[in-house]
Amino acid sequence: MSILDPDHILVFRYKDTDGQPLVEKIKDSAGQKGTGKWTAISALEYGMPVTLIGESVFARCLSSIKDERVRASGVLRGPEQTTYSGDKKVTFNPRLSTN
Repeated sequence: MSILDPDHILVFRYKDTDGQPLVEKIKDSAGQKGTGKWTAISALEYGMPVTLIGESVFARCLSSIKDERVRASGVLRGPEQTTYSGDKKVTFNPRLSTN
């Protein structure tokens, strides 16, 4: 059994007060208050990298357009190959490359 097996991830096992799985009630869309955007803009003005905050804002933007994501999923195809077949040691530690 894998550590990523749904039985090992608490949110998949948690039941709401009505006995139904909580994970089925979590919205697949995020809202925004604007604090991440303000932080990213301020950081750009000061020349400071805050890439994690910027990427988080982008992810929330994509999450908020659920209707568009649903329509796109009916038109766009995913990748043919979904597993990595390369050498992970070299990929994650370029010093080990033989090239």
